[in-house]
Amino acid sequence: MATHAWVQTHEALVCTVNQAPFRIWQQGELLLLGVAAQKQAETLVPVTYTFASSRTKTDMTIGDVTGVDKEGHHYLWIEYWSEEDATAKDLVHRPKAVHVERVYDYADWATYLPLPDPWN
Repeated sequence: MATHAWVQTHEALVCTVNQAPFRIWQQGELLLLGVAAQKQAETLVPVTYTFASSRTKTDMTIGDVTGVDKEGHHYLWIEYWSEEDATAKDLVHRPKAVHVERVYDYADWATYLPLPDPWN
């Protein structure tokens, strides 16, 4: 049965990513977007979990920057520098650096989201 503690625990997990592998997704590849529950009986509470997935990318090359790794829901941004291209007679922008930032906190879903695996 959903209690106030259950609601608070699940509310705290919204907008977190998995800190450990979860089903077929590696660390940080799933983002919990929301949890919806509606009490229908004293012991039955249908719950809907909404997730967004983003796969980890490794060993990417962006311009001359190589070996870039980006975990699932991390944010990648590129810092550019300008240089004159004599052939084109124009300024061109080339990647100077690639930055990867963590946006969401990790959470222990194995403990707090003990969901059955629908594929097994």
